[in-house]
Amino acid sequence: MFKALTLNDRILLYLSAAGASCALYRHGTLKEVHSLPSDEEGWETFNALLLNHPGKPVAIAVDTVDEVYRQDILPRAYGADRREMTDRRLRQLIHHSAYRAALRQKPVAGPGRQDRYLMMGLTNAEIVRPWLDILHVRGAHLAGIWLLPALAIPLVKQFRFSQTRLLLVSEQTGGLRLTYLEDGELRFSRLAPVDSSQHENPLESYAEEIERTRQSLVGQRLLARSESLRTLLLDPLNTLAELHAFLPESAGFQCESIHRAQLLETLKLPPTLLAESSDALYLKLLPDAPQSANLMTREQHANTRLHWMKRGLQFVAAAWFGVAVLTSALLLLDAWRLDRAADEVHAAMLENQAKEARLLAGIGGTAAIE
Repeated sequence: MFKALTLNDRILLYLSAAGASCALYRHGTLKEVHSLPSDEEGWETFNALLLNHPGKPVAIAVDTVDEVYRQDILPRAYGADRREMTDRRLRQLIHHSAYRAALRQKPVAGPGRQDRYLMMGLTNAEIVRPWLDILHVRGAHLAGIWLLPALAIPLVKQFRFSQTRLLLVSEQTGGLRLTYLEDGELRFSRLAPVDSSQHENPLESYAEEIERTRQSLVGQRLLARSESLRTLLLDPLNTLAELHAFLPESAGFQCESIHRAQLLETLKLPPTLLAESSDALYLKLLPDAPQSANLMTREQHANTRLHWMKRGLQFVAAAWFGVAVLTSALLLLDAWRLDRAADEVHAAMLENQAKEARLLAGIGGTAAIE
């Protein structure tokens, strides 16, 4: 529902353990990106933003190590049956968190009618709790909560990456984010805390984490040991160029970078906003996050449906009121036209009577005719 209303104004919020960023989204354009600390100062600033923009829905992206991903295959189902099936499976796999979602992916090849899902969850809700409390106090509408890796899906679509296997690497405030996708579909992601003090060049620590991820893919039989892994370095600050030297083709990597200029051009992101905060990149992608990856709880989803039902009823009421006003205006216009036509007929009749009187007077009156 949130994705469908892409032109609606809204507030976007990016959360991590190191801080937060927020932005306004108006008519499909990102505006006014601000960095916020994850403390009372940041909460007060966010509260003021909601006060200045009442009624705007809020979408949240979360970058945290407290995340879980599980691949699963379920029988094909539709509508309410699918929701009930995935909810039941989520309770079994991620029972310790209320913030969870079943991202539906491509059907499983073969004669059976089965679909592939990525079950995902936020295992520690403390990172979002104070911000949600502010939303509740201000009566603001929550549009959705997404884990940051879900934004990799619209990113690869916009860059049209069709590579079968792809490792997307980005430098975050909490460490190195490594996200693995197959055919544009998210398989898993991890935020690896990096201790740069162990090496003279901090990028060596990044290379170690990338190699560790590659070995994990091989261990899970997602990647053949001899197969080259396409590795994309998301580099909005142009600081990862030297990392290529630590990821040679001989080690099984096909390393590429997406530089700042490419990001600005492809995502149509104003340079000033990215200069304000590198989080602007993820805030720009947030409105296109897949709805099935929305982590909102059942209660929050119910509140969202109620919110949009109210909005729908208000729209219908406003539309009917508009129709009534227009109909009344048309009736008044018709009445005015009829009155004007009647006045014109009456004036013409009086003019004809005057002409007749003058003609009769000229020939001696009615008696002369008789």
